[in-house]
Amino acid sequence: MTLFDIGHADAFDLITVDEDRQFLLGQRCPDGPRGIMQGVDQSLADRERRRLERGVLKRSSSPERALGAGDEEENGGDDGRDADFVPSAGISAQSACSPKRRRTPIMTPAVAAALDRTRISDRTAVHLFTAVHGADATPARSTVRRHRRSAQEKMAKEIKAEMTVNVPAVPLIIHWDGKLVEGMAGEGIAERLPILVSGDGIQKLLMVPKLAAGTGVLTGQAVYDAAKEWDLVDNIIGMCFDTTVSNTGLKEGACVHIMKHVKQNLLHFACRHHVLELVVGAFTVCFGPSSGPEIQLFKRFVKWWPLANQASSKLLDDPVDKIIATCHALLKEKQPRDDYREMVQLTIIVLGGEVEANIRKPGAYHRARWMAKVIYTLKITLFREEFALTKHEKRELIRFTTFIVTTYVEP
Repeated sequence: MTLFDIGHADAFDLITVDEDRQFLLGQRCPDGPRGIMQGVDQSLADRERRRLERGVLKRSSSPERALGAGDEEENGGDDGRDADFVPSAGISAQSACSPKRRRTPIMTPAVAAALDRTRISDRTAVHLFTAVHGADATPARSTVRRHRRSAQEKMAKEIKAEMTVNVPAVPLIIHWDGKLVEGMAGEGIAERLPILVSGDGIQKLLMVPKLAAGTGVLTGQAVYDAAKEWDLVDNIIGMCFDTTVSNTGLKEGACVHIMKHVKQNLLHFACRHHVLELVVGAFTVCFGPSSGPEIQLFKRFVKWWPLANQASSKLLDDPVDKIIATCHALLKEKQPRDDYREMVQLTIIVLGGEVEANIRKPGAYHRARWMAKVIYTLKITLFREEFALTKHEKRELIRFTTFIVTTYVEP
């Protein structure tokens, strides 16, 4: 047999090992190549032998298994563990071969609910479980996440099962109001939309979906999806919302899109708080528009406030006892908003009544806090003789304050 020689022309000059030269000469021998290119991969053979022996020990389930496997690994292994691995002193051969004990489950529905309520992430929960129960008893992060989702789904089904409405006998009003809130487990700030229904003794939070943006299209779709998921579309007869353009827009408002989805007209119940925001727009009628987000009259008052002498405040010339009595009755009721309570207290002070409250330091006054227009006006009225005002400002100040105390405060 003649071997096709593909060796380099200068092979003998390039080869430096004499044994390799002799092998090449043997392959070029006219009588045929001498020797064969075959050998035994001793390292591979040793690994296969050790792997086979480990499999036998594993099937035997003998106490020597833990120690035997460890001894073999000292000679070098190929199962992914370090060759110099030394078992921990706390792990005995008996514990290694004994059947696993049934552990008490750590991720119970109550624990999952507590993690959600305290906004603890899955990774942080694993660290806490490790510190309390030890590394051997701690579930993996994926297990924690799976149990949390399972608990949330189970709780949602139970809440929906408790919500029984006679369709379509019970009329309901659906409410929504977008808020920027922080995520439950470090997800960052997100646009959330609480959606509720009320009517006939029913007050139920349906869901709080996360929106990509607070547009009217996305808001309307989310409200409709919530009502459809709870099977309440036929019960909805009205909508309660704030007076932002994203809700009240004629073409792209959320109210318009909701009525398109339900294919019927619904009653519009604008939020009473935001309706009164429109009423207090009389401030612009008196003082004119502002060129920026800040109101310059209020900005001047904030700078002047450290010089104010509260003992020299001046009341309105014509106190109205009926309004003072009404304000005292309002203070006896629960006022969920601090700005409402402060407005009622300032009204009593301006009219000369007695109230257990001091005049607070002026707070935020940008246009997003529209109640500040009322509160600031009442405070400036009390110090109108000390605080520098033009004749026009003083005249319009008294005019707007009279409107507040006689017409605005009670509603």
